[in-house]
Amino acid sequence: GAMGSMKPYLFDLKLKDTEKLDWKKGLSSYLKKSYGSSQWRTFYDEKATSELDHLRNNANGELAPSSLSEQNLKYYSFLEHLYFRLGSKGSRLKMDFTWYDAEYSSAQKGLKYTQHTLAFEKSCTLFNIAVIFTQIARENINEDYKNSIANLTKAFSCFEYLSENFLNSPSVDLQSENTRFLANICHAEAQELFVLKLLNDQISSKQYTLISKLSRATCNLFQKCHDFMKEIDDDVAIYGEPKWKTTVTCKLHFYKSLSAYYHGLHLEEENRVGEAIAFLDFSMQQLISSLPFKTWLVEFIDFDGFKETLEKKQKELIKDNDFIYHESVPAVVQVDSIKALDAIKSPTWEKILEPYMQDVANKYDSLYRGIIPLDVYEKESIYSEEKATLLR
Repeated sequence: GAMGSMKPYLFDLKLKDTEKLDWKKGLSSYLKKSYGSSQWRTFYDEKATSELDHLRNNANGELAPSSLSEQNLKYYSFLEHLYFRLGSKGSRLKMDFTWYDAEYSSAQKGLKYTQHTLAFEKSCTLFNIAVIFTQIARENINEDYKNSIANLTKAFSCFEYLSENFLNSPSVDLQSENTRFLANICHAEAQELFVLKLLNDQISSKQYTLISKLSRATCNLFQKCHDFMKEIDDDVAIYGEPKWKTTVTCKLHFYKSLSAYYHGLHLEEENRVGEAIAFLDFSMQQLISSLPFKTWLVEFIDFDGFKETLEKKQKELIKDNDFIYHESVPAVVQVDSIKALDAIKSPTWEKILEPYMQDVANKYDSLYRGIIPLDVYEKESIYSEEKATLLR
């Protein structure tokens, strides 16, 4: 490529911590209340219930990210099946679901929330599933961008689903503007990897437009993250780590610069030299705007190498224009003439979960057979009354 090699820098997202849970106690006391002390055992599967406790421990234990992801997806499937039966009546289990906020700052240290709803347990588990997908992406980043792109894309889906479906959570992590922000970050990083994949290969002039469009979309996605951080008052701590803001600002300008640069090269190919020069000038302005924020990215992006390449190209084109083309150089460039191309097609959260839901299907029947939602009883009695009325 025209510049030094570029390595991806991904944000390091943190997991939520939790306190131990006793499903055996929760389910047995629910069944005792529902069926009385002589009957409840016929509805209780001791072995399956201990396995559920064990699964939750593993899901929040010290496993490698890929195993952790399996355990959490399986555990979430059990929660989902239970939720289908209990719905918003999950507090009847009288269980304390206690979760800590992810620790990005000392202010968040030890911040914990306890709720009785299954929705809270589900949302915290899903938050961790999203974070684990980003950890798998980080782990594989040097072997295979494709794998990392797939995992960041799944993380994006999870955070997006959280932001749309779990509102009014007491936890800072789960406030929908924060999960939306994390979704945008994962989306931006997945898109960025598409660009790096191309840049680190041999680039042909056929690809200039593609790289330019992909970079433009990358810049737009980092712009979304940036706008979220900008909206917040200075006295309120931004979600995550302070260095995120710096990095997002840097990437936003850098990818805008890259987009303009490759668009300039494409214009040169088409002999539109005046416009090409204008886009290279714009590219340089954006590169210069990125430099004050480059602290965390110096080892990942060769800023100096790119600047040299850009300057060399500028000189060459200005010389060609002075001697050969004599085109006027537009004072202002229309960056909107570069279309953004978003390469990320994300699966829905339901699609990600589906194989795990099937995987636990034979287990949850005996585990939850005593848990029949009360409204089913109510519906059935209303239904039989209606039927009786019709028959009269």
